[in-house]
Amino acid sequence: MNELSKYLLSVGAIYACTFAYLLHPDYQPKHEFNTIIEGDIESERKMINRNIEDKLRELKFWKLVEGRAPAEYM
Repeated sequence: MNELSKYLLSVGAIYACTFAYLLHPDYQPKHEFNTIIEGDIESERKMINRNIEDKLRELKFWKLVEGRAPAEYM
């Protein structure tokens, strides 16, 4: 076997192992992009919850001002 065929065989073996690793079901790539998206989703969720809480607080205030609040708020 000449040098070129040995080289091609070894490169092919490396590629085969790499693709087998990447296609394995337990392989979970950890990209920064995924964590950034997850962080953005979590911050959006917190902001939405904060907005809802603010709106509920405002609604309770106006019910108190108008005198139509339930007994638990009076």
